[in-house]
Amino acid sequence: GRFIFVENPGGKKKNTTLRSPQFPPDFDREICISFWHASPPNTNGFIALNISQPYSLKLWRDGSSAVHHWAHEITKLVLPKTADRLYLEAYLYFGLIAIDDLQITPRSCPQRDKCTFEIGSPCPLYLQPGILRRWVIGSSRALKVRDHTLQDYKGYFLFLNTSKIDPAHPESRVYFATRKPTPATCVTFWWKGFGYRSDLNVYVHNEETFLRDPVLSLYTDPTPGRWNPRTVTISSRTRWQLVFEAVSSPNPLEAAGVMLDDVEFTDGNCPRDDLCTFEEDLCIPWVDVTPNVTEGVKGWQLQRAGSFNELPRDHTLGSEDGYYLLFRGTGNTRDSAVLTLREHRFSCASIWYYVSNSTRGCNIQVPGQLLDKATRRWTRSVFDIDRYSEDGITIQANSGEDTSAFVAIDDMQVSKLQCSEIGRPVANNFVCGTVPESAVPPNRVCDFVVDCANGADEVDCGNCDFAKTTCGWSLGDPGSRKSMRWQRIRVGELEKSPKLNSDETTDGYYMILVQEESKYLSPTAVASSPVIQNTNFLCAISFWYNYANGTSMVVLQLEVKGYKMTVWDLRVRKPEQPKGTWNHERVLLGRYPGEVKLNFVGMNIRHDAGYFVIDTIEYINCGLPQPERACEQGFKCANGACILRRDVCNYVDHCGDGSDELN
Repeated sequence: GRFIFVENPGGKKKNTTLRSPQFPPDFDREICISFWHASPPNTNGFIALNISQPYSLKLWRDGSSAVHHWAHEITKLVLPKTADRLYLEAYLYFGLIAIDDLQITPRSCPQRDKCTFEIGSPCPLYLQPGILRRWVIGSSRALKVRDHTLQDYKGYFLFLNTSKIDPAHPESRVYFATRKPTPATCVTFWWKGFGYRSDLNVYVHNEETFLRDPVLSLYTDPTPGRWNPRTVTISSRTRWQLVFEAVSSPNPLEAAGVMLDDVEFTDGNCPRDDLCTFEEDLCIPWVDVTPNVTEGVKGWQLQRAGSFNELPRDHTLGSEDGYYLLFRGTGNTRDSAVLTLREHRFSCASIWYYVSNSTRGCNIQVPGQLLDKATRRWTRSVFDIDRYSEDGITIQANSGEDTSAFVAIDDMQVSKLQCSEIGRPVANNFVCGTVPESAVPPNRVCDFVVDCANGADEVDCGNCDFAKTTCGWSLGDPGSRKSMRWQRIRVGELEKSPKLNSDETTDGYYMILVQEESKYLSPTAVASSPVIQNTNFLCAISFWYNYANGTSMVVLQLEVKGYKMTVWDLRVRKPEQPKGTWNHERVLLGRYPGEVKLNFVGMNIRHDAGYFVIDTIEYINCGLPQPERACEQGFKCANGACILRRDVCNYVDHCGDGSDELN
């Protein structure tokens, strides 16, 4: 097909005009104009609809829709009698703007799919009766707040003053136009708050539910520098209305308010609001702020993979048609680009990143990590988020001295769960460290089957006598001064600790839970195993333990898909095992096809000092049967393994692929 476009390769701001044919004398003054527009990534500009030249009042302008997919705009205009034509103007600092399917028709537009609250935005609103404090169409100029649509002080938005609240009626609602039944409609809106926060609730009002429960609720914490997007999917078997409700608390000490803008309705379910793949036009969790740039840096840029030879495939699609964020080095080490988390409602984040090969190149800073090592493929980083941080959570790219260096990020995900609850991050393939180089997929690491020629994929998976290392067990911060913590120490190193290890020798190391007098009190201490995978139905963990008295309450937790279950508890162990000597324990874990982790959790129940010691941890019977060529006397599994015929159809997955329990 064909379209028209205007392009500016960079430099100074430029503008150009597309002029409509002259209207005939009998042309209807009320018209509907419809067109589609698109821009490549990183375009900086906007389009405006005028009735005269030059510098007339903008009848329509939208700075919020610089999209890299075709977007539809439709708006109603009432033309002055003096207007004889329209002018569609493009103002462009850099990039390209394309227009297609431009149409002008008399009379009203079809039902609006986007409420901008600008002049000509036919978006009927219905206010809650009997309430004095009402939502109004607010002026950016009057309230001294940039709107989201135009992103300047000439626009309008929906506004509720929450400064003076009647305690008997703290809520105020606004109803949008009635819409047809829908299996799924995605509602996108932008909100902004100032002063004391309110509860902003979104309802679906119809004959079935009225205003039963909100489909979305949020706090309007002040965000003076930006608007914040949210999405929610609406399903209704009957005609329905979208309703916004603000519930505010009396706060006479400061001015406060809630603002809404660009409420948009699109068919289908909303994209995930916890993931930015950059295939969509909107990244909800993160916003590009880029506070520290010189003239040479362009900040984070949305990049089509196939247009950048140094990284021709994105992570999401693994193709040249995908998109990612790119930051290029400028040679000035003071240059940076920053992404900031919009709302403090998440606890864990992850990104896939790429760092080019350069000794003086760029790097990426995320909370608690500096990603500066060159990567040969997309690599994953997972990091904790402090949702109570007043400084904000940022992902920052820093330039090096090498102007050819770059970094890229893709598939940015956030979660309300703690990173420790999500499980081990799935990174790129495990590198065996062999010559020639070989690697195995991450789901085949620590699965009790050796895939690397040197066995590296089954090292540090949890079997441990603590002689040299903790074998992958995480004992927490080694420099911690808390009253209770796990430590790897030499046998007998601490006063009153066991003088022999589990094999009754005086040399070696073990893992000990130490309780000491300290002002840094801690209710629990956790020793976490490495993640193991794909366990057999008879998989068990074996360990030796020694404890001084009843001051330590220790349990063993099995963690699967974020859920934790206690599989062993010292308090309920019957008969009670003798104190001050080594006791052997064996705990059945069972069959789990995915990731599994074990946690030894110590809890402080008394203030007097004590200890609990663990030694010689071993997994037993955890590996699944492997493929065999011959299976004349047994049952041949779909994966090639051979099992006893008596183990078929007994409600236990012996094969590892479930084929022995089919049919």
